[in-house]
Amino acid sequence: MLILNQNVYWFQGYPADDSQKIELKQSVFQKLITLYKSIAPDIILLQEIQSSEIAQKTAFAMDMHYFYTPGEEISRYGGMVLYKKKLNLSLLKVNFAVQFQRVCQLVEIKDKGLILCNLHLPSDAQISLEQAIVKRREELSGIFESTQKPDIICGDFNENEFQPCPSVEFTLQNQYYDAISHNIQKNRNTKIKGKRGDYIFIKNENKDSIQTFYTIDLEDYKVKHQDDFHLSDHFPICLEIK
Repeated sequence: MLILNQNVYWFQGYPADDSQKIELKQSVFQKLITLYKSIAPDIILLQEIQSSEIAQKTAFAMDMHYFYTPGEEISRYGGMVLYKKKLNLSLLKVNFAVQFQRVCQLVEIKDKGLILCNLHLPSDAQISLEQAIVKRREELSGIFESTQKPDIICGDFNENEFQPCPSVEFTLQNQYYDAISHNIQKNRNTKIKGKRGDYIFIKNENKDSIQTFYTIDLEDYKVKHQDDFHLSDHFPICLEIK
């Protein structure tokens, strides 16, 4: 089973013109759809989906079933999980002890008996860096203490690997394994500015189910004849499990 995760930057491309992050850019949207189809994942987890209409448009273009959840505190930071129609997934309704600034979705992959989390932790865009660090830990604590603790966590942690990463360390301390350890490439970056902020974690007890992990190559991701423009500021990352 192949799982793809990406923060799509509201399907606007990067850098974007729309400061309100409301409208998508059709050319960017179509190129990403084409890219996803070429990869052919079984499940796709996306962050920064700004509306139910955009989610529906994406699912229709991919010919996949989906679950969409708007951002809790900031609605444009929504998320969606797309999955092939042959699969049996359900969206779990969990009463977390914390409110998420952006989005947290839990879905059960009934075919595998696994719970998958689509997560977007806060940055310092709306709050201070110190507040964001505290808020990220609070949100992760809510997930780890819930009655439906996920087997796999995918998403944008908004922490650069090459700086202190308290949220990443906290996740590892809660018996999760960083799937990038199975990386089949030298490149560890997930953002165009040479940083890694996107992660896929799997419970330590399930790490032997990992087959491959990889990031879509930077050169393949540029828009032709526009070297300073990308389809998003984040690259898709992929995990294949048995």
